[in-house]
Amino acid sequence: MAVLALMGGSAFAGTTLVNAGAAGANFQVSLEAMGAARNVTVIGTVAAGNLPGTAAIGYTAAQALATQNLLNVAFSGAAFTGVALNICAMNSIGDALVANATPTAGSTNANFQLNGAANANLGSGNSLYITSGACGGAGINAPVQISATAVSAKPTVQISAQTAGGILIDTSTAKQLANIAPEYSVVNNNSLHTIDFLSTPFNGTKIISVGGGASNVTADANAAGVTNSVGVLVAALPAGASFTSNGSPGAGAQNAALTVSAVVNLQDSASWQGVKSVYLVAAGAACTIAANVVINSAPANTVTLTIPTTAGGFNGTATAQYDLCVQADGVSSLQTRVITAADAITVSGGGTVPAAPFANAMTWNLNAYQAVIPFVVNSAVVPTFCLVNNGAAARTGTVLVDVLSSEGAVVLTNLNLGSLAPQKSQLFEFQGNEIDTVSTTGVTAKVADLTALGANTRYAPRLTVTVNPNNVQVSCIQTDPSTGVKRLVPVLSNATNFNQ
Repeated sequence: MAVLALMGGSAFAGTTLVNAGAAGANFQVSLEAMGAARNVTVIGTVAAGNLPGTAAIGYTAAQALATQNLLNVAFSGAAFTGVALNICAMNSIGDALVANATPTAGSTNANFQLNGAANANLGSGNSLYITSGACGGAGINAPVQISATAVSAKPTVQISAQTAGGILIDTSTAKQLANIAPEYSVVNNNSLHTIDFLSTPFNGTKIISVGGGASNVTADANAAGVTNSVGVLVAALPAGASFTSNGSPGAGAQNAALTVSAVVNLQDSASWQGVKSVYLVAAGAACTIAANVVINSAPANTVTLTIPTTAGGFNGTATAQYDLCVQADGVSSLQTRVITAADAITVSGGGTVPAAPFANAMTWNLNAYQAVIPFVVNSAVVPTFCLVNNGAAARTGTVLVDVLSSEGAVVLTNLNLGSLAPQKSQLFEFQGNEIDTVSTTGVTAKVADLTALGANTRYAPRLTVTVNPNNVQVSCIQTDPSTGVKRLVPVLSNATNFNQ
């Protein structure tokens, strides 16, 4: 009848306790270490014999337990380590051993049968805890194996009481045992720079930072750096409660013996046009080649800068931040671009670190007018005429042209078409292997030779006028070779008042 009454009634609800270093705290585990199952020790907050809730892993009964009852411990995403464990019961007088067992290593479920040694400690509301040490000892810590896992996993433990026959008499909900969190993250700040056409040498071969100060993009490699951080951050996981990398473990932690390294991957929307080298310096250091931490002197495609693991580098033990520097060749008229960076962390002996997406690290803009004119043909029978207006009140501009192939490659660069006085206009003709100026009376004068392009080649001139972009207007027409009709040609400009 007693058994039937228990079967027919509702199970009471006890409470599972997890207190890793603080009451109610989860054990902190480094995601990067979790490529394999790891044995750890969850550490309680204070010595046993004090208030309930301070043991590493424990259970508060919702009703009185008795001799021969089974205390069931079930893990999800975790397991036993194979060491002998004691179940201790505490009350205001002291702690007493009420069960012990040695669960099989790697097992996720085990029963501990309560003995009659301390029935006074098994009353309703009393707490029991798991320890590999003695009851009432200075450390009430619990060894646990955390399964190889991903950041989304939440290892749990659930404790319940049963009769010797397996009838549930008291249970608790599953309690999160560990928090799997990334130990490493990346930093990537964008810096703004200006390709300079408005000061000497007026040809866009040099760069200034926004505001006119020194830029960490330099043609002579001697300008002071501007903060433009890339690098790796190490999270402050609790000491003694997380895996350590390339260092000594804290109390109760498992040294995962990880080898950690990092690289900075860089991509350039302008395919590194005009760039001589890219390199990193220590954060806040001057952008000089001599100060580089790592350098690439022939940038192409995706550039990978491997951060050294020696002093001043990164080996997983401390945050490492750097400034990204770019050395221009000092000759090329530079193109606008966005340089993006994605820092990647590699862990040998551990889990896979999620890859960081590419994000802006440098943006280069112009302080001059620039426009691309597509659909121009190097032919005498398909001339294209462009009228360039300088609306500036006082500034004389220089008109430069780069010749792009139909695929966007730079064929000829920095051709000087002459100066343009304030509030004046100039007509240019693109035809028959050359670029000419056309006077108001129709007189032409050759200002650039395009023979190298080859006859009847399609190309796209990129006009640069060394005047504030909003003070320049360009309009273009082209003669249709079949009908002789004049048609408008698109002008793709960086100004706000451009023709489309």
